Amino acid sequence: MKTSPLTWRELLAHLPASLGPEEVEQRLTAEAEQDEQPRILNFFAGVGAWFSALFMLPFFYMADVFDHASSCAVLGLILFAGAVVMSRRSTHVFLSQLALSALLSGNSLVLLGVYLSGSPNDGREALPMLVQAVLAAVTCGLFQGVTGRFITLIGVPVLAVVWVFSGNSLHGLHAITAGLALATGLLYRWEKRPLIWDVVAWASVVSLPGVILLTEMEHGLNPSPRQPTPLWPSSLIAGLLLIWMVTEDAGGIKAMRCRWWWGLVLATLFLAGFTTPGITVAMVLLFLGRAQDERVLTVIGHAFFAAFLVLFYYALNISLAQKSWIIAGSGAFLLAMRFWLGRSLRKEAA
Repeated sequence: MKTSPLTWRELLAHLPASLGPEEVEQRLTAEAEQDEQPRILNFFAGVGAWFSALFMLPFFYMADVFDHASSCAVLGLILFAGAVVMSRRSTHVFLSQLALSALLSGNSLVLLGVYLSGSPNDGREALPMLVQAVLAAVTCGLFQGVTGRFITLIGVPVLAVVWVFSGNSLHGLHAITAGLALATGLLYRWEKRPLIWDVVAWASVVSLPGVILLTEMEHGLNPSPRQPTPLWPSSLIAGLLLIWMVTEDAGGIKAMRCRWWWGLVLATLFLAGFTTPGITVAMVLLFLGRAQDERVLTVIGHAFFAAFLVLFYYALNISLAQKSWIIAGSGAFLLAMRFWLGRSLRKEAA
């Protein structure tokens, strides 16, 4: 008779027998359908849930919920907990949408209650960011739905940006950029990551260009900012992220022995030195889209690339002549590097 404790493999082997074949088949079928669901449907599901969550607000207002911070927080927690239970109890489409709507409503009410409970002089903008991080962690662990996890994760960097903008200095935007770049690099190196970490990877890679877009909007569209925020830290971070991704895709440390790798490093750092960080981050998205064979990432990269070019063209603190030289110089430099890299790779292959 075996008296040693069961291993994880033995436990998983006995799990189907304890659950029953029908229940196991239903769970596996639901997970497979969730994985195969197109991302465009998840996008529309998130938009619809936001609208339905907004339609709940007038009823809460008529019930005088917004008059007290404690009532907002308590009702938000009730909706949040109910959404989690509902998502785990049923996989029906209507109930899943209702759970997502309740999740977003509860999340918003909890944040509103936390914000109203603070005073303007004690930095009350930082507390909602921490609460959102806790809610996002709970959602990723308990809520059964990719869209809800993604939206709550996106809320963390959004509230971090709001917290930075509420202060006197905006240098914290570079710290947020560094954190998102590190998360993007680590998660996209993880090839066989679980579904929960796949959602975190998508949230980080989408939040990264968004934070840089806000940084450039503050820097470029405001002719007299309260405190000038240099862009070079974000440019350096984006350049290092691009070098990291290319190196990992080329084989890691082995790629450093090649001649073309050193040329790529110098070219990327040089390009990041005089162009905007948004352009470099858009190049990161385009590279990840091609390397990971993710069409959605490629589309997002093209969209942000166009947005950053338009933002750079309408920047108020750079003359038109300087803009023309930078754009023309970047294009000529990239074409020259493409020719040199292609020639170097052909020589090494021969």
